[in-house]
Amino acid sequence: MMKYFQKQFSYAQIAFAILSLIAGVLMHFLYEWTEYNYLAGLISPVNESTWEHLKLLFFPVLIFTIFEYFYIGRLFPAFITARTIGCTVGLLFIVAFYYTYTGIIGEHYLWMDILTFFLGVILCYTLTWNLTLKKKAGNFCTNIFCIFFLLFLTGIFFYFTYTPPMLPLFEAFLLFS
Repeated sequence: MMKYFQKQFSYAQIAFAILSLIAGVLMHFLYEWTEYNYLAGLISPVNESTWEHLKLLFFPVLIFTIFEYFYIGRLFPAFITARTIGCTVGLLFIVAFYYTYTGIIGEHYLWMDILTFFLGVILCYTLTWNLTLKKKAGNFCTNIFCIFFLLFLTGIFFYFTYTPPMLPLFEAFLLFS
């Protein structure tokens, strides 16, 4: 019976990864589509900074994680911890890859930025799948810690949306200079 649920979990990872990619692409335009609505700005980029574009991975993954948990994730004790690790690694990958390639090349390219986002999402869901099925993460205490960590990240995203620190990660680059 567990093999059946493992197979369902694997399919769910593929489906939710695709949904996260689609939602992330659409969310890129949400703030503008809602005529710069304050609440839309909390979950979608309000400028072209690297930090704001991390929302494209974080919020779709967070929202779909809730659905996925109740669909099948609750059957796997490692799921919450694995998803938190996957999401965090995906976010860190986006930052590291972006600054590495722009540091080497000297400028950024839209197609590379999109590829970076896609790779971050794929990395997130691949790690979640791997850690969950191999039971490499998760017990009650780590799951509770991870829930609070995700809530903390949500709060940080909300706070830094409208009060960003003066650091390069939060600086919006000009699309046309």
